[in-house]
Amino acid sequence: MADWCWRIAESIPDGVAVVLEGWPPLIRQLLFNRGLLDPTQIEQFIYPESGEMHDPFLLRGMDLAVDRVFGALRNEELIAIYGDFDVDGLTATSLLLEVLQSHLLQGHVISYLPHRGREGYGLNQDAIRGLAEQGVRLLITVDCGIGADAETQLAADLGIDVIVTDHHRISEGLPPAVAVLNPKQDGCEYPFRDLAGVGVAYKLAEALLFRVFGDLAEARRRLRPQMDLVALGTVADLAPLLSENRLMVKMGLQQMNRGERMGLRCLLDVAGYAGRSIDAESIAYVLGPRLNAAGRMGDARLSLELLTCQSQEDGARMAAELDAANKDRQAATLAALSVAREELARMESLPPALVLAGDYPAGIVGLVASRLAEEYRRPSFVIEMGEEECRGSGRGLPGFDVLRALAGASELLMRYGGHVQAGGFALDPSRLPDLRDRLEAAAQEQMGSELPLPQLSLEARVDPKQIGPALYEELQLLEPYGVGNPRPLFYSKQLLVRDARIVGNNHLKLWLSDQSGRCAAIGFGLGGEQYAFARSGARVDCAFTLSRNERNGTVAYEMILKDLRSADRHGPLLA
Repeated sequence: MADWCWRIAESIPDGVAVVLEGWPPLIRQLLFNRGLLDPTQIEQFIYPESGEMHDPFLLRGMDLAVDRVFGALRNEELIAIYGDFDVDGLTATSLLLEVLQSHLLQGHVISYLPHRGREGYGLNQDAIRGLAEQGVRLLITVDCGIGADAETQLAADLGIDVIVTDHHRISEGLPPAVAVLNPKQDGCEYPFRDLAGVGVAYKLAEALLFRVFGDLAEARRRLRPQMDLVALGTVADLAPLLSENRLMVKMGLQQMNRGERMGLRCLLDVAGYAGRSIDAESIAYVLGPRLNAAGRMGDARLSLELLTCQSQEDGARMAAELDAANKDRQAATLAALSVAREELARMESLPPALVLAGDYPAGIVGLVASRLAEEYRRPSFVIEMGEEECRGSGRGLPGFDVLRALAGASELLMRYGGHVQAGGFALDPSRLPDLRDRLEAAAQEQMGSELPLPQLSLEARVDPKQIGPALYEELQLLEPYGVGNPRPLFYSKQLLVRDARIVGNNHLKLWLSDQSGRCAAIGFGLGGEQYAFARSGARVDCAFTLSRNERNGTVAYEMILKDLRSADRHGPLLA
């Protein structure tokens, strides 16, 4: 077990505390930790609806894109939405399908999702040829298309105009499309660069309905039913919940909690979440994995059909299939992890980057890479071997840029793309040894020889007497939590363990107290030998989040333990 390094946030300086007067003391500290000191900034963060969404026409290429779409609508051309198989791509595809097929636009629209196993990520030439044979004359990509120069040119040669809507980082120029909508492209004046793929698709929908009504406020009102899709894709794709994303996710969660989308209602039902309030973490841990499971274990179209279905009977059937696929995905991931760990155990020493290739299913290589990076504290790349093409996925750590590493090996790759923390790629099997050398060298260059200490960022001290409804309500002010605004992690010291038990599947249940009061705590998966010191009569320090549980009409508040220490033992600490 690697010790967590507890990094405790700096206390608010006296001068800054004056600026934050009016907010509860704990909220002041959390605002300070997030760099929020300006009253207007704070107001828009806590009440994002007080801010404004940006004009979609600030996106470079938007006028060209809207003109081409309306040309296709006027001429009754067949339009194809070409999506990705993850939740961001699925929601973006669903959103544009609903908007373009609505009574307002009445477009002739079909959708295409590549099969992860057979086709891989992004545009592919066989799919474009097939769409041309169906009579498609306009192809709109969502959550993909940047870097697909050859495929975009093929579409043009076959008489298909392409509009690329994407949010991935741009490594080399732009594809030869009619229009490219990506806030990260050079020369784009859009004020917020971190939209998810579904966020860019939503902006196109805003601009299209603006052309219908001549009023952005009315366009946005008409798009309210699709805001649940925006929230779903934005959270699931780990886009930062800041600025415009924060506002759209908050609006989307409100829409989602109205329960109007049949497919999501059925999926929550099968997951045991019927009747419960949905927040960003519900998307991340309940809805997102189930919707992703279709593309990982089979055909992502099942999730697309669920998101757009109108029938409760169909929704219930598809939700059950997705839940079963998610269980299969969990089992496959554990099996692949076991194989990977065995391979790593046979190595005399671990390299700076882990690059494993073998019989890993394409749908779970990213999940396996993510777990390995976390466990071994090294950038990790897991590759499905193929006779003609290998497909892989990489996950990084703080201090390592996955996309930069892949770009540095671009001449070895057939294609690649992604973000700082994650990327996907494909290559010829003969190139694998060279790629391994290149990625290991990139890890050495970017991170050096010292392994990064796994850190817990502790935001404030909270004692047992504070664990209750008042603190919980205060913390609701900072929702939604997610990337860029993590759920606050607190610490408490010198707590007496009054009772300790192992419950469920190796979970540690504690009853703790100090002179201020007492509270319950649970550490999921913390029932192993490493926490055996947490027995009745011992004193411990805790790192935790706060949870509210409602069972049989009774509401209780408890600590959710992230880490636990003997109060007599001093582990790594950074102030």
